[in-house]
Amino acid sequence: MRLIIDTDPGIDDALALLYALASPEARIEAITTVAGNVNAVKTTRNAQHVLRHAGVANPPPVIRGCGEPLRRQPVYAEHVHGEDGLAGQWDGGEHAYGEGAVDEILRLARAYPGEITLLALGPLTNVACALAADAAAFALLREVVVMGGVLQPPGNITPVAEFNFHADPHAARDVLRSPVPLTIVPLDLTRQALLSREMLDAWLEGCAAPRARFVAALCHQYFRFYASMHGREFCYLHDPLATAIALEPALAVTGTLRLEIETEGEMAAGMVVRDLRPGRQTGREVRVVRECRMAEFFERFRARVLNGPGSGREE
Repeated sequence: MRLIIDTDPGIDDALALLYALASPEARIEAITTVAGNVNAVKTTRNAQHVLRHAGVANPPPVIRGCGEPLRRQPVYAEHVHGEDGLAGQWDGGEHAYGEGAVDEILRLARAYPGEITLLALGPLTNVACALAADAAAFALLREVVVMGGVLQPPGNITPVAEFNFHADPHAARDVLRSPVPLTIVPLDLTRQALLSREMLDAWLEGCAAPRARFVAALCHQYFRFYASMHGREFCYLHDPLATAIALEPALAVTGTLRLEIETEGEMAAGMVVRDLRPGRQTGREVRVVRECRMAEFFERFRARVLNGPGSGREE
């Protein structure tokens, strides 16, 4: 599967990148970055930092994208991911990267018509800008898979909204209305991908892979955040689950729902609105992942993120 990963690392984004880079199903053509969990400078250097830990032989290019949402002030999540966005693991080194993520998404769509899956793990600003810049080229994408939204509140940033959609609700609305095949992996499902401290500690026992320490440091920051709210150490694997489903759709069960995105309001911005009224046509019908074989996902996560050899692009 030819893949563009549009992301805002972020801890779970970093884990998702490690998962994808160790997946034999994936040929990652590019990693594009966007402001989200932290600003775009940090998300870009964090993506490069993850590539170093992945140890890929021929790593995909990292290309910086949009630094601000379409129509609102940025919303960040340093309180979750750490000031650097990577649980304090950024080494302070300089990393080389390109700029022009929107152009790269469109270039790859044109180069491989009907072959590119765009996996969006952060706010949808880059994706919406690519759609606005060249809708015909955007339509050449095979599919867009989005980690975002919550169907049944609560949200994780407001009472009714999930972070990625809240951070740029206008972009989420525009992408949701596009004609490209779209699959949403919502918070309702990703909250079932719960990694406990006890589970991770058991996995790490006897694990000699060098990047295991990196993964442990990322997860421990996550554990501290969730423990401060819930009194126990665990974290949700939002983006790794969306990545697994994008790569292996057979892991999941999907259904179709007619959805729209609310763009206004301090708390309502990014809210997913379902029109359940018989005969009404509000919103667009999209695929929504309802279930996933979680045991198989966790087996793959452990093997690929902690132990799996890195994989890059074949020449």
